[in-house]
Amino acid sequence: MVEQNELQVLLEKGELDKARELCLAAIEQEPGKSVHYLNLGRIYVRTGRKREAIRTFRDGLLFENNQRIVDELTALGWRDLPVFPSLGREHWLNRLLGRIRSLFS
Repeated sequence: MVEQNELQVLLEKGELDKARELCLAAIEQEPGKSVHYLNLGRIYVRTGRKREAIRTFRDGLLFENNQRIVDELTALGWRDLPVFPSLGREHWLNRLLGRIRSLFS
């Protein structure tokens, strides 16, 4: 198991590459723990890799409903994926079904 203190020390020293590797190892060891995705996503945010951060946060939510991940995504200004990504966000079907989906979420 990844030691949270070790990760914190690396982050404080600014050793983000080593911290990222530690998070990736943690995900490999315990893929169902959303906190590992939270930590990795935060590292991606700090390094300006917003798209990877959002993808990582979303992956973490697949395993657990983690409010801290939701808060990070909200701060990044994320949006749900379109119902049919292949059609594009502005397609009438995505707009209609997106509104319906928002009523139930």
